[in-house]
Amino acid sequence: MPRPSPLPCVLLALSVLTATACSVLPEDAPAAGPRPDSGVIYLEEHGYSPTSSEISPDEAQLCLPGEGIEGADGMEDPSGDDPAANDRTECESGGELRWSLPLEGDYFFMGYSMLSHPATGTVPTDDSRSRTGDFHAVATPAGLLYAENTLLRMVDPATGELLWTKDLHEEAASGEPEERERIGFLGTGLRSASATEDHLILHFEGGLIRLTQDGDFLDSVLLLDCQGDLEYASDQEVVLGNCGNNSSSIFRFDTGERTTGNRRAFDEDLTEAPLTSSLHRGLLDVEAVDEGPFTALATDYHRGPPGLGTIPLVSVPVEEADEQDNGIAIAVACVPDGMGEASPEQPSPGVPCEGARLYAVNH
Repeated sequence: MPRPSPLPCVLLALSVLTATACSVLPEDAPAAGPRPDSGVIYLEEHGYSPTSSEISPDEAQLCLPGEGIEGADGMEDPSGDDPAANDRTECESGGELRWSLPLEGDYFFMGYSMLSHPATGTVPTDDSRSRTGDFHAVATPAGLLYAENTLLRMVDPATGELLWTKDLHEEAASGEPEERERIGFLGTGLRSASATEDHLILHFEGGLIRLTQDGDFLDSVLLLDCQGDLEYASDQEVVLGNCGNNSSSIFRFDTGERTTGNRRAFDEDLTEAPLTSSLHRGLLDVEAVDEGPFTALATDYHRGPPGLGTIPLVSVPVEEADEQDNGIAIAVACVPDGMGEASPEQPSPGVPCEGARLYAVNH
């Protein structure tokens, strides 16, 4: 007779969907059945027990000027010999949690560095050639753009303040039929998010959308035969490389015209400004915490707070009050004390995450 799981009912429900919650299967039960869920297995194997961390609070944690003047190492500098250190608050100190923002919606924990958000169709991918449908973040002149396919959030990277939120699907649904048809590729999955000095460029599998820094729609381009990498952008042109046969393609937003040729032949003409891109994560990684189920964002020198399913996103510079340029690392994770009750009717595999966070850690 199979033994009941040592974990609470919340975790067992996904692994034995056909059984009554927390019950033992009868001896004559058929051997075949739903596969145990990977998120449940991971938590069982690593001895999950709810544990709070710095990202656990339900409210937004912002890094605001003048809160707790402390030295760069997180301790006050009583000597006063380091003016720069005394100008820095605790949330600006190296290795500290900079800020944490709660993310609304139903997220699911699926394993070591795996979260999903079915409402936006977002799930991480292991494909090194394409991050279509993954979580994306990129530094822009207006702030930090965090994107889950068509759901966009602009955040002040220094403080964590949410500047604006837009859902391109909702805006497209309220537009004219001709406009909806022109951007019908929104459901193909976000491949990358990029920024120039003036624009945001979203690269979906089926096309490109260009927005203002405030997220207002400008124009779009269909990508019928090229799913290459977005490499350059100017006022009216974008360049995609790796379009096959070592070719590049130049697309014009104003006319929709496309020019294709050998990449070397284009080299002298590619004078457009380089992009910042969500595909360039920097030197970020994820580390296991004390051999348990929890993971943490890892930079060259520091490790962030424990979470579940931690996904590293991007490293971006910020200018501090002491006018020094420092870096912060961005990640998304489920809070370590936020595993919910699983259900056979849930829209995604995994264990429900009752608290997803977008957060930053100082380098």
